[in-house]
Amino acid sequence: MNSDCELIVTKKVEDFIPLFRGIPELGDPVFLSMLHWCGVGKRATELKSWRVYVVRCRDCNVGVSGLYQRPETVSSEIWLGWFGVVAEKRRTGLATWCLQATEKEARRLRATRLLVYCDRTAAGVHRFYTTNRFELIGNADEHFPGATATDKDLIFGKRLAD
Repeated sequence: MNSDCELIVTKKVEDFIPLFRGIPELGDPVFLSMLHWCGVGKRATELKSWRVYVVRCRDCNVGVSGLYQRPETVSSEIWLGWFGVVAEKRRTGLATWCLQATEKEARRLRATRLLVYCDRTAAGVHRFYTTNRFELIGNADEHFPGATATDKDLIFGKRLAD
């Protein structure tokens, strides 16, 4: 199945519309970021760099992923953001494929460390990242104050091999 999938860079709002409906738990801030990525409005906080990818399988948009660097981020570190797969494609291996494809993009961008934050109560998300060799770094407010949506988030990180 995943051999029919690809990460694509697009700035067409219509490519994101099915994802707005299919991944509602990402929430309004993520969807607002997608609109900004597509050129609608402007981010409140500028980023050093960012890329948003749509996961397309057999001409159907089924997920989203992104990479970004905050202004204070060192060039070897990159954050994973806006990550999700529509409900009907979960538990199929697609999210793992998407994560691996995004890690490949991060390496291509010369990053050696991938960071991600997530809600401290999202045990399933924590398992997903640790299963994919991410390590818990700790609380956002201790390690990266102001870098996440809420200082109550947890930060996970992964060294990227060549």
